[in-house]
Amino acid sequence: METYRAHCLILPFPIQSHINPMLQFAKRLQQEGTKITIVTTNFLFKTLNEVSGSISVGSETLTELILKLQDLGCPVDCIIYDSLLPWCLDVAKDLGVRAGVLFTQSCAVNSIYYHVHKGLLKLPLEESEVDIPGLPPLLASDLPSFVGKQGRIHRDWVSKLVLHDQLEKFEEADWIFFNTFYRLEEEVNGWMAKILLVKTIGPTIPSMYLEKRLEDDKQYGLNLFKPMINACISWLNERSISSVVYVAFGSLEDLDRIRIKEAKDFVDETFDKGLIISWCPQLEVLADKSIGCFITHCGWNSTLEALSLGVPMIAMPQ
Repeated sequence: METYRAHCLILPFPIQSHINPMLQFAKRLQQEGTKITIVTTNFLFKTLNEVSGSISVGSETLTELILKLQDLGCPVDCIIYDSLLPWCLDVAKDLGVRAGVLFTQSCAVNSIYYHVHKGLLKLPLEESEVDIPGLPPLLASDLPSFVGKQGRIHRDWVSKLVLHDQLEKFEEADWIFFNTFYRLEEEVNGWMAKILLVKTIGPTIPSMYLEKRLEDDKQYGLNLFKPMINACISWLNERSISSVVYVAFGSLEDLDRIRIKEAKDFVDETFDKGLIISWCPQLEVLADKSIGCFITHCGWNSTLEALSLGVPMIAMPQ
């Protein structure tokens, strides 16, 4: 008799920094015997030529998909959804399907958003210093940009999604997953675990850069942007050990005119010393012996990758 395999739908938010940890979590679940189906938006589906077992769906058709899979003899046992897709929880509860929510950012950031949402941290800020349990004293300039520079909140749909919608019902989920590991954020993780059923699942990077349990797991499996792999790695192969400073500011950086001008001047001044490309395979770059330092925008995926690979960082939070 064949052993029953639980069937899990995976729903990532369609930007690179959210796709990567969700796909890595899916791989680990699959390794443990879970049947995985990736469920995407129509936009992302067109890019999923590297990922098998994917289905395109929108919020209005997720219910239809789950019911159809049940009719086909492939019932859905649970869904794991990105916290920025909070409507997935409503669909799961309506159909009696268990649901887990994955927060792709750090526990520290999750805690700050939680305090704002619960009214424990009131905006605009009245004090110059903020105290959050499990975190060191923070200045207004230390807080995530969605909370607002100098205590002013950005009132747009993105801020509403981050500070309100993703936290509105998340406590009703069967599981709450954080893309971090306990020892990295021990105090704030401990505080949140007292009030929520939090499970840390990070760092969510390919296995061959960590414990090497999955021999074929060398890449995330999906790039929304085409990496210039050959040009990048060939150039690094010609550099000496720890001689390269790697600079990257993520997939969502919005440069102002001054910084664009600075970047152009930098290109002109360093054309015979450096290499500038539109997108690179970051894990392969960070793992290269030529890399001596990483100047980063402090995106959480980049931070976890550099920590996991032991690469020194110069932080320029964006």
